[in-house]
Amino acid sequence: MAWLNSEILKEIKLKRRAYRVLKKGLVTHEEFRDLVRSCRKKIRETKVQFEIILATSLRDNKKPFYKYINSKRRGKENLHSLVDSRGNIVNQEEEKAEVLNTYFASVFTSKTGGTQDNWPLELTENDRKLYNSPKFQEDTVNDLLKKHLDPQKSMEPDGIHPRVMRKLVEGACQATLHHLPTVLALWGGPR
Repeated sequence: MAWLNSEILKEIKLKRRAYRVLKKGLVTHEEFRDLVRSCRKKIRETKVQFEIILATSLRDNKKPFYKYINSKRRGKENLHSLVDSRGNIVNQEEEKAEVLNTYFASVFTSKTGGTQDNWPLELTENDRKLYNSPKFQEDTVNDLLKKHLDPQKSMEPDGIHPRVMRKLVEGACQATLHHLPTVLALWGGPR
């Protein structure tokens, strides 16, 4: 609760103190109600100010905004049970990770018989003629890499921070263009 400041904490303490005094009968119920309403109003105003500050600073740093939004989510649902390739129900986190890994890895292997393998020969030949020699320009690849590497984001699972990757964009661009024909040939895409 980043919006919670010392002024709000004083208001909450004052409200609690007034409640204790109300229970002793030293304060009327109307006085207590007015105090509670003013405290609630100050809390709402402070939250609104905090949200406005988050929204205006969104362009510079997205992390606090999404942290605040995610803290407002009511439920954090976990991944439900999965069914593996043998038809068994999988409940353990490690087993779920293995099932998902197997599934997504199968997309890149030839044993699954991808959709292009089932296409008529004339369609695949026309496809290869259309995309015979793709043209990639270094400026375009460089711009795309810079666009999608946000230095404000946290580290990816590979352990490399986007700020570091952003500085290495030029070398990554040249390496990407250098290895792209090989990757496309292995992938079975356009040659």
